[in-house]
Amino acid sequence: MNVHIVYADIPGERDRMLPRMARLLASATGWTAGPQWSESADLNYAFPYLESKRWPADRRYAAYFTHREDDLPAKLRWWNEQARAAALRITSARRYAEELSAEGPTVCIAPPLDRSLFSPGERSAPQGTLRAGVSGFSYTAKGTQRKGEHILRAVLKTDAGKRFEWSAIGRGWPPLKTKRIAQRDVPDWYRSLDLYVCPSVIEGVPYGPLEALACGIPVVIPRGVGLLDELPDVPGIYRYACGDVPSLAEVLADYADAQDIDRFDRDALRATTERFTEEGWISGHMEAFSKLGLCAPASARELGPDVEESHVSASTSHRPAAVGLSSAAGIYVVAYGAPARRCAEKLIASVRRHLPGIPVAVASEMPLAAADVHVAAPDADLGGRTAKTRMWELAPQEWERVLYLDADIELTADVSFLFEALAAGWEMVCTKDTDGYDLIHSLFRRDSQEHELGMAALGSDRALQLAGGVVAFRRTENVRRFLAAWYEEWHRLARRDQGAMIRALYAHPIRLLVLGSEWNSFEGIFKGRSAGVLHHRGGPARRIHRWSPGRLDDPAAWNGNGQMRTGIKPSHAERAAALRAATQRGGLARIGGSRYTAEVPCPACLAGSGGCDDHPLPVGLVVSGERPASRPQAIRQRVPGGMIAGYKGAMEMIEPPEARKKRKPAVKDKARKAPVKDKAR
Repeated sequence: MNVHIVYADIPGERDRMLPRMARLLASATGWTAGPQWSESADLNYAFPYLESKRWPADRRYAAYFTHREDDLPAKLRWWNEQARAAALRITSARRYAEELSAEGPTVCIAPPLDRSLFSPGERSAPQGTLRAGVSGFSYTAKGTQRKGEHILRAVLKTDAGKRFEWSAIGRGWPPLKTKRIAQRDVPDWYRSLDLYVCPSVIEGVPYGPLEALACGIPVVIPRGVGLLDELPDVPGIYRYACGDVPSLAEVLADYADAQDIDRFDRDALRATTERFTEEGWISGHMEAFSKLGLCAPASARELGPDVEESHVSASTSHRPAAVGLSSAAGIYVVAYGAPARRCAEKLIASVRRHLPGIPVAVASEMPLAAADVHVAAPDADLGGRTAKTRMWELAPQEWERVLYLDADIELTADVSFLFEALAAGWEMVCTKDTDGYDLIHSLFRRDSQEHELGMAALGSDRALQLAGGVVAFRRTENVRRFLAAWYEEWHRLARRDQGAMIRALYAHPIRLLVLGSEWNSFEGIFKGRSAGVLHHRGGPARRIHRWSPGRLDDPAAWNGNGQMRTGIKPSHAERAAALRAATQRGGLARIGGSRYTAEVPCPACLAGSGGCDDHPLPVGLVVSGERPASRPQAIRQRVPGGMIAGYKGAMEMIEPPEARKKRKPAVKDKARKAPVKDKAR
């Protein structure tokens, strides 16, 4: 089974709700996702339905219907056309599900809500003035005011509106000063409010009210908008007539006139969001697609309840059926962030081919469908080093022998000899670093603090440098002490982990088998002979490239939802993905610092599926240079008479300005000479 989710993965917009919902679904199910139709997929899933508006009529696909905009004729036409064309219609509001079901198979799936993030928590002390808030991205410039910007502007001018101090996050919402804040800080913003107000006139899934309720904050919501009518009537949920400013002002006045502002049961407000879970979102899709014969039955995958009518709700945790968990050996992988999860899926596929029956546990911020065990460890640092160096505690305790592999490794042969070495008496097996980088001096020269700590612990900068990407160990007391020390040593600087590994080994010796670097061939860096068993790509799993400002676990490095703050250079994989997205959108804007090249797709090929007259096979986008082995060597050197500048093999002479001033311009021909004065005059 292969479902491909088609969604707009636009750089700078990845923290929006629709991309996050699509990525969650892809990561948990193992489905692929991207901005273009996939010919190799069993079924494409337009997320949302607008992605399918230019697809040929003969294509079979599913579509997610968010909301219907009756005031925009073009969008209303697209809604109706895609509702008729889709093989399966999925929505999250029952009011839309009832209408769509007239066109064919339709399923209503409750949207995902991270209730572990959005929770009551601690509220700030009352400030005297009542605080009300709005959130989201307004679209006034696009010809629609479906978010209710005009309603908000009008209610701010009323007497009731003036009784509140207003706050807004997201984008737009004039005349309020709107802030963009990190996803992890949004719950604190909700908790700072006395009342959350939703002025929307058209919605599908209005996340603002759901997130506020999960935090135990009273809400004011319109009637007849999206799924809001499905929320129960409990104290703290106020309703008004959609688009009616006097009705909204009356509700605000009633709230402000109340004597006891904290009279609401915050737990009861939170309970209204119990059916909105990530597990229900995932299991609902698996069930829906199984109806089309594309997915394994729910009973085989430990999913939630059957899809009987037009609504799915599940509270069971989505976990694929475990394979071989009674085994005494397993593979442990750390995969935080979308690049690492994509790499981990390839790694697991290679394990299935070359080590069938060996279970794989993945530590990640969300379950990975291909894994046998999900390790729910916090995403504590940008490099995943916390979960890596704590492999003793986080890998399943019933595993007597554990093989840790970096997420960007793929098996190309049977590596059971690593487990056999442990059974033969070795306590740990690893490889040395790549030739030319296999002395700890190569790390020390790049990091003065590593040099200081290393020299104090080792007394030399000529110790063998070990690679941390392949580490097999068996559970002994010696190994437990070493791994505990590895985490503590790494946490001192919270950057690279090789130096910490060496320091921990010197303090807590173990029976260590060190293999040559040919057993861990590192693409792009490795130059020697390879044993052909482990293919280490080195780079695609990273969320950042060349981190240097400080600690990987520095909270200042995050802007929420697993994304780095502005200014940190993204990884090669992320930059290449951004280039693909820019090209596929029709623009080829340069990515700062990029070394990538692209061939623009053939328009005729993209319009069809069988190529064009010039190309027997379809020609699509080609991006090269994601991880070059070396860079051109830049030369810039002053020499007598000028400067040599350029790249090795392509030099040119640049004269200094002084030389250009002194040199007289050459006379091209006699016609350009100055005229000679007539002596006869």
